Amino acid sequence: AGGDVLLSLLLNKDLHVSLVAFAFEVLSDCYKMTALSFPTVLNRLSISAFDLCKVIEPLVRAEVNLNLPKEVKKHLYAIEETGLESLSWKKGSPFYKEMVACRNNNKEMEEGGSSAFQKVQPLPKAFGRPGAMDASNSQGKPSSSSEKTLGEFLRKVQKLATFRMIDLCNRLERGLKFRKEGGGLVDAGLILGQAVSIIEFVIYEQTRLMYNRHIDQIVLCTLYGVAKVNSCIVTFREIVHHYSKQTQCKQEVYRAVVLKQTYPDLQIEETGDIIQFYNRCFVPVVQNELLNIVSNSKREREPETP
Repeated sequence: AGGDVLLSLLLNKDLHVSLVAFAFEVLSDCYKMTALSFPTVLNRLSISAFDLCKVIEPLVRAEVNLNLPKEVKKHLYAIEETGLESLSWKKGSPFYKEMVACRNNNKEMEEGGSSAFQKVQPLPKAFGRPGAMDASNSQGKPSSSSEKTLGEFLRKVQKLATFRMIDLCNRLERGLKFRKEGGGLVDAGLILGQAVSIIEFVIYEQTRLMYNRHIDQIVLCTLYGVAKVNSCIVTFREIVHHYSKQTQCKQEVYRAVVLKQTYPDLQIEETGDIIQFYNRCFVPVVQNELLNIVSNSKREREPETP
């Protein structure tokens, strides 16, 4: 079995190209080679951010002992974040090929196929909760390599989104923005907990909402939705204002959101601002979960009757 694993690694072209890209990124940052600024290396090597993301964390770990300078590690982690937040979700990303491979009846992709979007294999709407996958595996169904790859990728996406949500909630809390009409404040910890639950719900049970979009768009809509169902008077403008103070913020994240696209080839047909995305795309698929989370939270806080 060990020999088979080693052989598969040796024959994995994407892995080798990813390692070359990793090496180029280290060199370009060390020697400040602006001609190779990210994502130039990806384009020159015809490799995706999704594939590069798979090798960054394992190689940067302390036990690997590459002795990379802190600034280089910072550069590599920034690349990984860019891949997790948006580049890996763009049309043509191998992410979709992996989704098709492990979610459409677990059928293997046709070898040599140039497209992940086969008519007989539509793009799945969701990856599924990790717990449900573990239960399936415990019943004797082994995890495919695609399932393991996607599970690790989505775990990182969730971690990144949660980190950014924590920072955004802290900024709004300091500005006393979680206020009700009557003047009382809603517990920021409550807002954060519910927001993290919604993010997890979207990533695993409404994965399609992420296709061709940016993770920060989900973070912004989630926070606004949670604030609204808790009767906070915070506006989308205020949330975006505080979001703009985060280092990764770009105006196109909230000004040019995909509103309508074709499936499974993800051809963009219409874009709009973040409020349009919230009303037309986010609310229809998340509203029930938002209401359920608030309802469950109220029941948990109600004192037990003797």
